[in-house]
Amino acid sequence: MIRIFLPILLLASVFAYGQKLPEPNTKFGKITPEELQVKVYSIDSSAPAVVLFDVGNTQIVGNDKGWLSMQFKHRKRIHVLNKNGYDYAEVTIPLYKDGNDETKLDNLKAVTYNLEGGKLVETKLEKSGIFKEQIDKNRSRVKFTFPAVKEGSVVEFEYTIISDFYFTLMPWEFQGSIPRLWSEYKFELPQFMDYIFLAQGYFPFHIKDQKNRRQSFYIRETNAAQRTETYTIDANVADNRWVMKDVPVLRREEFTSTLDNHIAKIEFQLAGYRDPLTPRRIMNDWPAAAKSLIEREDFGRLYLANNGWLNDDVKAAINGANDPVQKAKNIYTYVRDRFTCTDHSSLIPDQSLKTTVKNNKGSVSEINLLLVAMLRSAGFNAEPVVLSTRDNGYAHSIYPLMNRLNYVVCQAYIDTNLVYLDASYKMLGFGKMMYDCYNGTARTINEFAPHVEFLPESLMEQKVTHATIFNVDGKWQGNVKQVPGYYESFQLRNKVQSEGMDGVKKDVQKVFASNALLTSFQVDSLKELEKPLAIQYQMDMQTNGEDILYINPLLGEKVGDNPFKSAERNYPVEMPYTFNETFFATIQIPDGYELDEMPKGMRMKMNEEGDGQFEYLISRSGGTISMRVTMDMKRTFFVPEEYEMLREFFNRVVSKQSEQLVFKKKK
Repeated sequence: MIRIFLPILLLASVFAYGQKLPEPNTKFGKITPEELQVKVYSIDSSAPAVVLFDVGNTQIVGNDKGWLSMQFKHRKRIHVLNKNGYDYAEVTIPLYKDGNDETKLDNLKAVTYNLEGGKLVETKLEKSGIFKEQIDKNRSRVKFTFPAVKEGSVVEFEYTIISDFYFTLMPWEFQGSIPRLWSEYKFELPQFMDYIFLAQGYFPFHIKDQKNRRQSFYIRETNAAQRTETYTIDANVADNRWVMKDVPVLRREEFTSTLDNHIAKIEFQLAGYRDPLTPRRIMNDWPAAAKSLIEREDFGRLYLANNGWLNDDVKAAINGANDPVQKAKNIYTYVRDRFTCTDHSSLIPDQSLKTTVKNNKGSVSEINLLLVAMLRSAGFNAEPVVLSTRDNGYAHSIYPLMNRLNYVVCQAYIDTNLVYLDASYKMLGFGKMMYDCYNGTARTINEFAPHVEFLPESLMEQKVTHATIFNVDGKWQGNVKQVPGYYESFQLRNKVQSEGMDGVKKDVQKVFASNALLTSFQVDSLKELEKPLAIQYQMDMQTNGEDILYINPLLGEKVGDNPFKSAERNYPVEMPYTFNETFFATIQIPDGYELDEMPKGMRMKMNEEGDGQFEYLISRSGGTISMRVTMDMKRTFFVPEEYEMLREFFNRVVSKQSEQLVFKKKK
């Protein structure tokens, strides 16, 4: 049985399109001199290398261990066009072992093809050029570099992997960091196995079909008497085939969580067995998956155990507080300030809570599970929440695919209020999480495993700036007061800690012209981590008697360049939060000058719904110019069809914000 779920786009519902062209010969070694003579490919004239074909095939086969294995055959050919493409002549094949189960690499072949004197010359990879590295007790990898590679070489490899791990099959990526002229994947699926197909991407299939046939599966097993017994299973098999042709590179652009969310690929997860095997469900639902985590010695048992040894730490953390909110805040502050996070991508701890306390450091899972344990010891209802951060990709909202999760935070009820806590960042306030955690689906780990939704739209980054520019004794001076958004404040606090106040002042100074000198620079609320900062400074501006003065009244508080530079975009725009930025200014015309030009006012909506709004209001009264500029973005996610609208909106904002006040010297 096949079930297809598409977390991003209904890619699997796109039918084969266009005229079916002759297929390339993808057999190993079937290459012609004409293939090496190509210098540039129309799909991408700047590509350092191009995949001529990439073909994979997965079968479920009987093994000699009395059960089934996964057999994956992979064949790939790449044309290296220049020196920047040499990296694609280096290949790494990951392998895994757990007890008696393992993945085995077999039948590895690799050849480099060059044209020399008009003749095709082959250079084969020798066994001495193949290296195996042990990463840890479970993981290893085979690495090799194609020999005799130079500009214009074509390289080709082929190998087979036999794996006992058929629960999660090899994923297949149709797209990559270089163009692919032909990308093909086949999966020969027997009727007695039920797999979920997880497809994503925005590029259509050239071919998508399925053919059915009958096959016998032979399973061998050696019994106690050292006699080999053979079992045969006859079953229907569905031969699934997917092909993409002329697949372009998916380049990273601004406001992208991770390209892994959008690259065209298919993943497979075993859901269960069907007749003629004993029908059984393999993939658990979320409550069952949460129960499994709770029962793990290296997860649930860490914070659910009798952690009496933590009593002294909990007492020290509470520090005599009686109010529930203050008690919880004190425990959170104690863990956040005392323990250093060594890894912000961790689901399962590598060490015990005792070791974490002893070393005063640990991964995000270790630190936040310690926070859960301490809050529970203090009588609070606290539980972990598991999620995937933005740079790790989307977690699946329905299926408990644990390999997609990489982060743990703490959920706690504090005086009837539900709060989420992350003690892994030194400058993060109580009840705050980094915007990287707001990536959609998350799950609370308890008996019911309730769904939690952390949406970027729930975050509002609000920034307000007040500027006054006036004349003092013939000089032009300005006072600026600013309250940046919370996450900008978080970054500034870290900068103050690492570089001191001068580091922040230098960054602010960079947005001003050289004739503007910042003085009396001050940052308030540095230690009030639940609040945004308050910044204020004075600005002395030298006019130097020029006949014409140009000044941008926004004083550096503008978008700058349009972040959406590409003419088109084939995957969504994903902003980390909504935002509202407001700039107020009062500007006195400098002594000895008169206003020559002033920008016109403007109001603009991005669409009828007002998902993005821009307002530029400016007026003059006597010798004073007053203005208010507001940029308001109410959405964070825009599909590719909305990209041109978004790009044009920012184009108009950038153009308007670049307009200047012009003052002419009085005659």
